[in-house]
Amino acid sequence: MARLIGTLGSSPGAGTPGVPTSVSASAGNGQATVSWTNPTYTGKGGTVTYRVVSSPGGFQATTTSSSVVVTGLSNGTAYTFTVRAETSYGINGSYSSASSGVTPQVPFTATGGTEYTSGGYKYHKFTSSGTFTVSAGSKTVEYIVIGGGASGGGHFRDSANEYASGGGGAGGLNYGSGSVSSGNYSVTIGAGGGGSPGAYGTTGSNSTFNSLTGNGGGRGAWAYDFAGQAGGSGGGGAAGGEDGAISYRTTAAGGAGGGGLTNAGGAGSAANGRGSQAGGGGGGAGSAGSAASGSNGGNGGNGSNAYATWASATSSGANSGYFAGGGGGSGGAAGTGGLGGGVSGNSANAVANTGSGGNSGNRPSSGSTTGGNGGSGIVIVRYTV
Repeated sequence: MARLIGTLGSSPGAGTPGVPTSVSASAGNGQATVSWTNPTYTGKGGTVTYRVVSSPGGFQATTTSSSVVVTGLSNGTAYTFTVRAETSYGINGSYSSASSGVTPQVPFTATGGTEYTSGGYKYHKFTSSGTFTVSAGSKTVEYIVIGGGASGGGHFRDSANEYASGGGGAGGLNYGSGSVSSGNYSVTIGAGGGGSPGAYGTTGSNSTFNSLTGNGGGRGAWAYDFAGQAGGSGGGGAAGGEDGAISYRTTAAGGAGGGGLTNAGGAGSAANGRGSQAGGGGGGAGSAGSAASGSNGGNGGNGSNAYATWASATSSGANSGYFAGGGGGSGGAAGTGGLGGGVSGNSANAVANTGSGGNSGNRPSSGSTTGGNGGSGIVIVRYTV
């Protein structure tokens, strides 16, 4: 116990110290720091000591200052504290009003992924599957889970037929929060869909964390399956096509989003005959894909920048904090991928770990081309520090 010479001032009564005020406490690991405002005292000489007492437990600490650490507390138990002034003459003041309750806790410790600290938060970024491990304590964490983006479809053309293709839809972008405690939490990062020559796109794979799933984006359409597939934040863009053997032209709407932020892919175009077919853009987390315009492919829908702070803190996302943009459709002029990992150019691959859709294959003079790959997913976990 610390006993030092205190400063003496004026008191409300003859030789009796006043009551400490503004008592507050902050919890630590098995302890609490208690602070207050000292009263004045006008006694003649002597020392003034301040005694702090916990409730429950009656744990005590003394000091001549205006703050002291009370030790021996039980983690997980809520405590309040009172303070009184005591003189070396044995004349003691009254106890103060109790502080607000605080609960000591074991410090929260977690590992996994690439770790960052920014703006009062600790972030864990997972760009590949792994484990978020809590080794001590418990805490409420927030997390975003983004599924893999789909690939765009390929583009086919010969002397009689042409099949344009739609851009890939973005992976689902979902937010969650919840309490975690000691243990291992699996993280799965969904792969982006892979393109195939002159064929449908491929749906992205799901990402998961703590029972939250970001669905893979819907694949871009091709040939007789003219409508894009549903999935993730956005559906795949639709195809436009003309089959000379059976003399028909067709177009269709894009696929709907399948979960989270759900935006459809754009419609294809088949209005102008062979050599002019075009596919719609894939849906993004922020907006739907646009329809093909004449012989030009539709643009992918923009992703979402709702988590731009997370992106900045972890050096992730694209286009200044966007995730999950849709892929552009194929045509004479290819559609541009949406903000958030979508890119420009025929057959272009989406940016990895953004959940964005890949662009459709470019229009060949003859033969087939391959759609661009979708961007893989990502999981980010954060909590206050």
